[in-house]
Amino acid sequence: MYVETFWWRRRCFVMNTTTSSASYIEKIGMVDPDSSTKHDLYTTFWVESNGDIFLVRVYFRAYQALGAEDIEVYQMDTSKYIWRRVDSIGGATFFLGAKNCVAMSSQVGGTLADCIYLLLFSYDGIRLYSIRLDDWTISFVLVPACTADPDDDWAGTWYNLFWVIPPSYCQEPTKSLSTITSKINKNAVLMEDKEQIASPWSRLPVELIELLIPKLSFVDYLRTRAVCKEWSLIDKPIQHARAHPMLMSIYATSGGMCRFYDPMVEKEYIVKDCMPLHGNWQTLRFSKYGWVLATKGNRCIYAANPFTKEVCKLPKMDPQWFNGISFSSVPKSPDCIIFAIRKYPCQNSVNIMLWRAGDNRWTKKELLCDDLFRMARSNPVFFDNEFYCLGIHGNLGVFNPNEMSWRVLDKPEPVRDIGDRFCHLIEFKGDLIAVFRPYDANPIDIFKLDRSHMSWEKVLRLDDAVLFLDNQNATIKSSQEYGCHNRIYLPFFGSSEAEDRKASAFYDLEDGQYKPEFYGLIEPMNSLWIEPNFNRHP
Repeated sequence: MYVETFWWRRRCFVMNTTTSSASYIEKIGMVDPDSSTKHDLYTTFWVESNGDIFLVRVYFRAYQALGAEDIEVYQMDTSKYIWRRVDSIGGATFFLGAKNCVAMSSQVGGTLADCIYLLLFSYDGIRLYSIRLDDWTISFVLVPACTADPDDDWAGTWYNLFWVIPPSYCQEPTKSLSTITSKINKNAVLMEDKEQIASPWSRLPVELIELLIPKLSFVDYLRTRAVCKEWSLIDKPIQHARAHPMLMSIYATSGGMCRFYDPMVEKEYIVKDCMPLHGNWQTLRFSKYGWVLATKGNRCIYAANPFTKEVCKLPKMDPQWFNGISFSSVPKSPDCIIFAIRKYPCQNSVNIMLWRAGDNRWTKKELLCDDLFRMARSNPVFFDNEFYCLGIHGNLGVFNPNEMSWRVLDKPEPVRDIGDRFCHLIEFKGDLIAVFRPYDANPIDIFKLDRSHMSWEKVLRLDDAVLFLDNQNATIKSSQEYGCHNRIYLPFFGSSEAEDRKASAFYDLEDGQYKPEFYGLIEPMNSLWIEPNFNRHP
């Protein structure tokens, strides 16, 4: 029998009940796995499934809005009594609640394999989350009759909900979806090979195709490389393509592949070997100029351009959680500065980490800060040679990398009273713009900084721009470049009747509506918006 305790990081003892004599404690003290440096709020669930013990750690978005944002799954190694992180739960289905957890075979129950269902209360009621480990996506709907009501105690209601699976709820084992899909894929490959034998495309000189490559878009470039084996080896960069931001995601079971979702054509593309993936559990942190910052574990960090496959190696960081990270210019440029910052609530200081091009280690510094300044979990913006950081109430903190100094501005004054929202700061045409996105279906608020009066002005329309928001980053494009306006694209997509098409999700500033409907949208858990850049840096 395995019993979880609440001792600090020593959370398990093993009771041997197999002997005929009285039960006795066989093993005591089992260290919890380290938590993610990206999140500081989480809860854990223990689940027994087919003789194995799993620990499921769910990360939350904020202190008051218990929205699930990320997940980690560990399996107990009973030979050494340690936790090992896994990317599968053995084809089972988990049902997690406040008071009980249930596991069942997906083949016996006819449920979705490697899927975790979670009940959780939030501002808008009690949510039922569906977390898929096969593609690392998360979605949620509201439990019927449990929608938001200020007079109802949803926390108490949630705490008294139980998962119950009737003994009769089973069926004969059926072929799993993966088995059926693999057969379809094998048939498709055979058909593709037959088509290539009869197709004259592969006979065209590769040199001729390479002359056309610089004029193609990203999507057409992928299609060109998929025509035949010879064309798949083309590695010439696209220099003049009209590229739009795409939602990039990586996940544990991707096998070194990245997914790119194009909201314009509503399709997702899988690209192999575009990131230096050495092992699993990498996290995307920041994106700009077509480059991304990614971390692996608690210390490893690197910058990469997934479109040119360039990599900028960075020194290892001290293991710590930070509110945000960004860089001043392309990571391979000689003047690049990478800046990371951390501030806990009620802390009277900020912790700074800085890397300049050519440095062999990170510069660390702790600077005094007003403890009333609550920093948002948002990436800083490099603006006028300084890094601007957004507070959850709309105030601003500024770090000067040349003077290594930190200050909280007296103005602008706060524009909000509560901080439980996604907070974004972005620069556009010489102006700073703050965006506050709620965790539910309420409207998104946008403000522009009036620098002459140092005050926030409410923005109701984006007639000259279109926004792209994920959980920590923000990207903005001119409407002339993108071809639409008054839209805020979100890191979600909806289901579609077409198997190869996923509906774009955005907030429409024209009518204040989420399209498609907010509840039920699918979100890749490890994703960010990136603007393709096919120009190699010298």
